[in-house]
Amino acid sequence: MSGCSSSRRAARSARRTHPFFQAGLIAGACGALWAACLPEHALSSYHSEQGGAPPAITSSSGGVRPEPGPVDAGVLVEGSASAIDAAPSVDTAPEPLPILDCREECACERGALGEFMFCPNAVSHEEAVARCSLAGGSLASVDDATQNAWLSARMAELEADDFWLSGTDAEDEGVWRWSDGRVFFDTRADAGTREPFAPWDEGQPNDLNGEDCMRSTGGVWRDLDCSDEIAFVCQG
Repeated sequence: MSGCSSSRRAARSARRTHPFFQAGLIAGACGALWAACLPEHALSSYHSEQGGAPPAITSSSGGVRPEPGPVDAGVLVEGSASAIDAAPSVDTAPEPLPILDCREECACERGALGEFMFCPNAVSHEEAVARCSLAGGSLASVDDATQNAWLSARMAELEADDFWLSGTDAEDEGVWRWSDGRVFFDTRADAGTREPFAPWDEGQPNDLNGEDCMRSTGGVWRDLDCSDEIAFVCQG
């Protein structure tokens, strides 16, 4: 019996050291570990046979993290093309630049009646024309009573309500034209002929000593020698 026992022990020892025996032990151990790694429930990417929602995913801390659902197509994601398209448009159009390059000694104003530069400095008609041109405009032309009263009031604030306008009859005596060539008064026209707005003072224009330029004083117009020096208003 002792001989048989010794033989069995030798056989077992041989099996332990044999390479095939060791490989079998390793495979058995890995199989046990693999079984332990398998989840007790189906993975969240799978759906149940009954078509229900997939099970929740268990976080490492033991809490339940809900399965992420589909993104609502009606919800805009910041930075997406849809969000950009849906963003309200902003009117970025720049404000128009001033027409007139306002001089330091003048006051400029832009409104419903246009853009004007009010200059209290006394200069000749020729110099006024040159300064208005240098600022990007021309001497003011007046087409109605509203504009006439407004210009006179603005110059009165500067204590200079005696100023050049662009009208002149130097080209054709008695025919008064604005700087753009429009005729606004013709002394040769019949008294009953309707003419554009022209609030001349009584007895004006009288062409005294060859007065070919015009001034506005207190809202009424008079002709004046072009070499005289008074204030002026430019129009953009």
